[in-house]
Amino acid sequence: MSGDAFPLAALEALRRREEDAAGAAVAAAQRELEAAQAERARRAAALQVARGEAAARGRELPARASAAALAATVRHAARLRDEAEALAAALRGAEVEVAARGEALDGALAALRAASRAREVLGRRRAEWESERRRRADRAAEAEQDDRGGAGPPDREP
Repeated sequence: MSGDAFPLAALEALRRREEDAAGAAVAAAQRELEAAQAERARRAAALQVARGEAAARGRELPARASAAALAATVRHAARLRDEAEALAAALRGAEVEVAARGEALDGALAALRAASRAREVLGRRRAEWESERRRRADRAAEAEQDDRGGAGPPDREP
């Protein structure tokens, strides 16, 4: 590695920011997934209620089965059927949304794993850099000691 300074602080800050961002994305995706699942459950319950009401209305007949009363019952049953179909479509939409949020959560988890791997690589590189820095410092200290040892007056020959 060239240069005397390795940008450890900058890389460490970058790693922390990436891990924090990935963790926040995972938490947000988890909350969104839970909200989508709750909405799906609410819509499924509403669909069941609408289907039950439609079935109950279909079984009810006015006391005097006049043509107008039967037509009103048919219109009401049609409205309930349309409402049940709309709720079923909303439920399908909620299921698609839950699946999409699940995929977003998977993506956030993958980003968190990638940040973790990057942290491991950074740790290894930092250790290598520290080791190399220590070796250079030791060699420089040895060279300085050798220079000091040889700096004395020259040996006289007998």
